[in-house]
Amino acid sequence: MKNRRSLMISTMLMSAMGVGVGGIGNVWAADVQCLKTPSCEELGYTEISCFQNNGVKCPYGDKYFCVCPMNYKFTCTGENQTGGVGENCNGKYASCNCSGGLMWGDGACVENCPIGSILFNDFTCSDDVVSGKTPIGVVVYKDGKGAGQALALNSLRASWSAENSIPSGLTSFGSAAEASQDFASCKNSATIRAAGDEATYPAAWAAYGYTTAGTQAGDWCLPAAGIFTSYYNNQDAINTGFSRANGTPFTDITFAWSSSGLNYLHEWYSFLEEEYGIQSTAFFNTTSLDVRPVIGFCDDAENYVYDVGTDSCVKDNICHLGSIFYSDKTCSMKLKDGKTPIGVVVYVDESGTSGQALAPKSIGSYEWGGYGPDISTLTNYTSTSAASKDYDSCGNTAKIIAAGDKSKYPAAWAAHEYKTAGTEAGDWCLPAAGIFTSYYNNQEAINTGFSRANGTQFTTSTYAWSSSEYNGRNAWRSLFSSEYGLTYHYKHNSYEVRPVLEF
Repeated sequence: MKNRRSLMISTMLMSAMGVGVGGIGNVWAADVQCLKTPSCEELGYTEISCFQNNGVKCPYGDKYFCVCPMNYKFTCTGENQTGGVGENCNGKYASCNCSGGLMWGDGACVENCPIGSILFNDFTCSDDVVSGKTPIGVVVYKDGKGAGQALALNSLRASWSAENSIPSGLTSFGSAAEASQDFASCKNSATIRAAGDEATYPAAWAAYGYTTAGTQAGDWCLPAAGIFTSYYNNQDAINTGFSRANGTPFTDITFAWSSSGLNYLHEWYSFLEEEYGIQSTAFFNTTSLDVRPVIGFCDDAENYVYDVGTDSCVKDNICHLGSIFYSDKTCSMKLKDGKTPIGVVVYVDESGTSGQALAPKSIGSYEWGGYGPDISTLTNYTSTSAASKDYDSCGNTAKIIAAGDKSKYPAAWAAHEYKTAGTEAGDWCLPAAGIFTSYYNNQEAINTGFSRANGTQFTTSTYAWSSSEYNGRNAWRSLFSSEYGLTYHYKHNSYEVRPVLEF
């Protein structure tokens, strides 16, 4: 039937052209050849549907000639490549997954979060904006060990201090060459904040209070001077990152405070016209300059977490100081979905295998009890330095419990009867004095843990009982405005009880 239809059409065309069926000139009906119409399959229309509807439909039927988008060109079987991202088109992908903390870029697995890349709210990086993700900063420094720091997209404004002063404990760098090697942004910031409140040291506290999508107060820090030197040495890449992320790049007259110290009158700040990109003497500490917060991150975010106490990456899923302790007896520096936080690690022994986690919040105020008589089985610690070395929380608590009921020793019994998801009465104890000293010595990391776990941090006015005895009338309690974070007081006073769990 198809051949007859083709012959009829050919005959009509020839008539229209003045060519008779019987033949005119050298054209004869016998020379007319009818060809079979190719099928859709023969023309390449073999698919019922195409990837992302990227194809051409056959004029009849439901077959398509499928064409892969031009960017679907990677098999994802190359070096450090561990398979494709999303669906494949004819066995090829638009991008690939990478191993070893690397990221996909320019058609290969490359260094994760290189300087100049954009850091997003999920702590992934890219050299350009990504749909569905919110840029929060631009990478300005990598330590070569998997840790990096990213500057916020825009600046705040504050003075370094309310009066010409420098906190004790903050390193002073006498030259730009020395200051350019300081990358301890969060460690410096913690030292500054520990010396005074936001009215005393506005810049460090302004950085601390900065938040973005995916971050909270306490995640950001005042950059160390070396961060500005890294910016100075990598201006083209970093400025390109800020441009793509719709941020504000530094200029030659951007003056932003660092957390690196010099003296009681001056501290280091950014100045990209100067060698090393920093200067120190043109502005007093009381001058209001830019504050551009910085945030730390790890290339391998699945297995490592940024430790603000050391400005480096530490292996996650291990019970570090400041780790969140969960009801399944596991630890993480990050808050994990589906898990219940029951404490924060405040002490780890020298072996690194055992420690103690403090409950997220106080369970109330109680008297220590037993005012007057000494508990003979307890050691009397009559100096702060001696008490600071007592870590036997549950051993002490057991001795107090054995010495009398809850009416006689309310604080120890309250801790003893505390329970949470995954624990029961008898698992928790009244902290020994050394636990508070450990907290006092590691406040930055531990406070970060409490912040992430939605707990309550200790302050200089937090008074919580320990299980360490001074003598018959007194026991040790926390006092973070005092050396070792401890003082002793009368047992009949009521102070907070914050139970601790040994692991």
